[in-house]
Amino acid sequence: MKQFTPKIFCLLVCISIFSTGFSQSTGSISGVVVDKQSQQPLANVSVLLDGTTKGVTTDESGKFRLTGIDLKTYNIVFTITGYKKQTLYNIVV
Repeated sequence: MKQFTPKIFCLLVCISIFSTGFSQSTGSISGVVVDKQSQQPLANVSVLLDGTTKGVTTDESGKFRLTGIDLKTYNIVFTITGYKKQTLYNIVV
């Protein structure tokens, strides 16, 4: 089974800091999912916040954006047919 590597931009940290710096009650997470071996973007990957009903799928460029997220720590789960499920742990928003 193939593996993919979820690559979250360092923009994630900036967005998290930006949202808390202005006393907002929500933040967002964005990034790109690529195949680990080929480094090609993967479309239609399910990106889910573990323990919530929030989720999106990646676009044709492998990009995703989750908005309106409560400010706390999450595990992000990435799934797509033909690849092993991947989880990023303790992502702070």
